[in-house]
Amino acid sequence: SDPKAKAKMTASDYEPQKRDGADKKKDNTWSKGKLTVIAAVPLIFLLMGLGDEWFSVSKKAIQGYMVNVDSITFKNMSSWQKYAKIALFLPGGFFVAWFGGGNMMSISQTTVAIGIFIQFLDVQPENVGMGLLWGRIVTGVGKACMMGATEATLYTWMSKDQRPFAKGMLLGAGGVSQMTTSFLYPAVIGRSAPYNLPLGVLVAAVVGGVAAVLTWMIHFTCGLSPPGLKGKKRLGFTQAFTATFQWMGNHPKAMVHLTLFWFITGFTEACWGSPKVEYQSLFVAWDPLFPDMFGKVHKFIQGLSAPFIGAFLGQYLTFDRLYLLPFSGLLMGLAWGAIYLEWGLALGQASRTLVLMVYIVMLGLGYNIFCVVVFPKSADLTPKPLHALMIPVSMIIGHTSQNIVLDAIMGPNMKAADAAYTAAGIRGRYGDRLSDYSPNLKVYSMLGFVAAILSIIFLCFKPDLSEEPKAFVKPLESKDGYKEIRDKVAETKEPRV
Repeated sequence: SDPKAKAKMTASDYEPQKRDGADKKKDNTWSKGKLTVIAAVPLIFLLMGLGDEWFSVSKKAIQGYMVNVDSITFKNMSSWQKYAKIALFLPGGFFVAWFGGGNMMSISQTTVAIGIFIQFLDVQPENVGMGLLWGRIVTGVGKACMMGATEATLYTWMSKDQRPFAKGMLLGAGGVSQMTTSFLYPAVIGRSAPYNLPLGVLVAAVVGGVAAVLTWMIHFTCGLSPPGLKGKKRLGFTQAFTATFQWMGNHPKAMVHLTLFWFITGFTEACWGSPKVEYQSLFVAWDPLFPDMFGKVHKFIQGLSAPFIGAFLGQYLTFDRLYLLPFSGLLMGLAWGAIYLEWGLALGQASRTLVLMVYIVMLGLGYNIFCVVVFPKSADLTPKPLHALMIPVSMIIGHTSQNIVLDAIMGPNMKAADAAYTAAGIRGRYGDRLSDYSPNLKVYSMLGFVAAILSIIFLCFKPDLSEEPKAFVKPLESKDGYKEIRDKVAETKEPRV
């Protein structure tokens, strides 16, 4: 090997990082820094949603106020933001590794605020919505980087057993944000014409600006950089690529774990996220009590229960939480299957509402189990400096799978229902009858069961990681430097936990 490269190496360059640490009790204690981060980062995530989510609860108002916005532009406001997020997840992760989580959260929050302000400037009755469209793209860029930065920062601060609770806190922040916006913006804008859309978007822009200022203040006053990654020296952008691919190539067993987790992620996220365009209309079609509540109630229940589920699974579960993974897909598949079979639909309204709430709880519980078990695994299996680089892969797979089901399956089923109304000479559209949802409900149920089957296969055949220590290796100028460090790690025989 290159003697110059060898001279640059220190013990920390090849010392394997223990999965739970030598003193597990010490790792799981809540230091002042951890308590600050577990409160600050979900708050930052919640503030981002309070500003940006105005659009998702105001689509009817936009169409009623800005009458010159055509259907294609309006559709692109949602789809182009999704594509921007998918495209920026991975680069955003590399920027987190480059700039640090605190810097990226602050930059991302500012980007979201700028995007909302661009949308505010375009809200005029005579405009065609191009400002709204580009503002949504800008917010999508900010949200993509924010999602990677928040998870990477939390996971890097927390121990293995604290990460499920950290993920639960992020899910809880998202649930509170969506539930709040579902009441806030309709109250400001109005639920029927005439709509006061400019005032609603002004509120969103103010919330976005305040969120950006608070995020910078939290970053500078509290400090969000994890202890193991403090200091000015971070991975460069190209070094981040090199380190990631070197680690992947030299940890084949860990990559088998990650790959199977990604497959499970694809099916589970499609099962939960693809129906988001019709959750409200589907639940309301069951004619429950308090129908206005059912627009976001699934997110609210799922979000509020997530921190408690994460805390229980991380701190009090006496066996490996991976064994709960099949129950995630099973619960979701059974819930969608029961809705498809209309179990409970013939009951009285009060009983029917109770049954529907049980199905919603099953969906939320199943998704939460998946989230707190699977998403932290990108951090559990990789060294700290690579967390921000591996976490976005799960996000890309999750969002892409949702869009595939939306575009390839749900869209054609919706068009087929519309065509059936037209062929029968009936004035109607998808969702007017409960039976319109049946083809898609079968797909949702199947996705959940496939995720459960993949989880069982993984548990039965997952490779043992005890002989493949988790170690971060800095990219060196020497081509042989990586091999030398890897061999040194092998000599320590540091077991995975």
